[in-house]
Amino acid sequence: GIVLTAICVMACIYLQRRIPEPGVSVAVMGVAAALMTARTKASGPEKVVWMLIITSLLLSEVLAIRRDRMENNFQMAKLLREEVNARGEAQSNFQGIATSLQSSFEQGRQAIVALDTTLKATQRAVGNTEPKAVLTFDYVTPAMPISQWSQLRSATEWNVFFTNTGNEGARQFFCDGKLYIGRAHDRQIQEAFYRDFSRYWRGAPHRKPLEISKEIPPSLPNTYCSFNATALDADKVKQLDAGTATLYILLRLSYSDHNGDWLCDVCTNLQNSAANGPPVMNICGLDLSSRYRAKPR
Repeated sequence: GIVLTAICVMACIYLQRRIPEPGVSVAVMGVAAALMTARTKASGPEKVVWMLIITSLLLSEVLAIRRDRMENNFQMAKLLREEVNARGEAQSNFQGIATSLQSSFEQGRQAIVALDTTLKATQRAVGNTEPKAVLTFDYVTPAMPISQWSQLRSATEWNVFFTNTGNEGARQFFCDGKLYIGRAHDRQIQEAFYRDFSRYWRGAPHRKPLEISKEIPPSLPNTYCSFNATALDADKVKQLDAGTATLYILLRLSYSDHNGDWLCDVCTNLQNSAANGPPVMNICGLDLSSRYRAKPR
């Protein structure tokens, strides 16, 4: 009993002289309490000593808590002073910082734009390496030469020339077209013609798919398909003769490759030449897709 109490007293003296971190004295107090409980036959003076030990340890813990709070308050006050000083310095240099941030933001934006451009270029490069068929429109011409617009008052046949600019053969190819007459360079009229042609494409019977050795290989020259155009109204043909209207030709190419079924839309027009020569073909101002998916397989 004397040895245990002596050890605990020495621990109390040490903890009073060197205040520990919060929680240390509580741990020692727990050990002392366990020893005191184990001393069931302790004499009266020994019990008093144990109580003094517990009290001393409790006092050490209180002092440790107070010191910890003082240190914490000191650190908070120090941080507050540093923050106040930093804010004052930041306010005094606000204009310079704002200018620097604006410059950094602009540099970052330019870097993002450059990265986006690089990523898109990479994606296009990767996409270009994948086998696919890409039918590109070349030109359209009547199967029989047209010397006068009045010939359009009868049904006519037109040939649509194209090239497979992809790196895979195109299969199940067919095309169709329709003639329209309207004011030249009128975007609203062109859009109205395109909507009408889209409705016509969904409802009209088309020719059977063109077979060229079962598929159209890349870069095959002079590849074409044909469509029949119905006769035009005589009054509209007169507008072509008078030069007050232009002939619009709406076309759609349909084909397949290993990725699915694809469509290519074209809007072109034929206008009288300035020198009374043969009509000149121009592409409409519509932003039509040259390759888009028709339907998933």
